[in-house]
Amino acid sequence: MNEKPITFNLEQYGDYASIACPVCGHENVAPTSVNVIGGIGKTNEIGTRVDASGTAVYTTPTFGRGVQIELKFSCECQHVFVYELRFHKGQTHLRLHEYPFFENASVIWRD
Repeated sequence: MNEKPITFNLEQYGDYASIACPVCGHENVAPTSVNVIGGIGKTNEIGTRVDASGTAVYTTPTFGRGVQIELKFSCECQHVFVYELRFHKGQTHLRLHEYPFFENASVIWRD
């Protein structure tokens, strides 16, 4: 995992901007999963994941206080990267996780 300052390589398309892969710069990027993790107690969290196989609710060990949202993407070169947002006490923090290895992850389609 490579931790460095977050930069966005965006191409403007009307009212929207296109996200490029932070590993190789490729502009053909697709979402592979969305995770939302929120607290239910001191030892476990409830998470909801949406990916190509559908929606799942799961428990995971507590990561800290607040809420965590993970947006996972893959580019056409099969690099993987995750934008992680954490919200706690009125502040939202953003971190980028880059995985410069290949993953054959399925894309979340609009079917």
